[in-house]
Amino acid sequence: MMKIIKNTYLICIATLKAKENKTDELLSVFSQLKKLSPAEPGCLRYELHQSEEDPSVFTFIDRFKDQAAFEFHCDQDYTKHFFDEVIPSLVDSMEITTHKEIELV
Repeated sequence: MMKIIKNTYLICIATLKAKENKTDELLSVFSQLKKLSPAEPGCLRYELHQSEEDPSVFTFIDRFKDQAAFEFHCDQDYTKHFFDEVIPSLVDSMEITTHKEIELV
């Protein structure tokens, strides 16, 4: 019988669609986030992906040690600044979901 083991790892998946003619500006913002966020304690992976079907769609897949590390990330001044003040003017849509990583044994 298969057993599910939940890890403490928290995965954040954020999908954003750039407004028309804002892709390059959004990539510039992502570049800044990509430099800062992986240096945080508890940030284990911080990946950015671009859609093959629609180059204006980007997905971050971030892995944090635990819920506390994710909350630390969300509480950083630069995270708040980018997501509250900068990014909304550059995107048509944004969806952020969190997940617990599981293992099947």
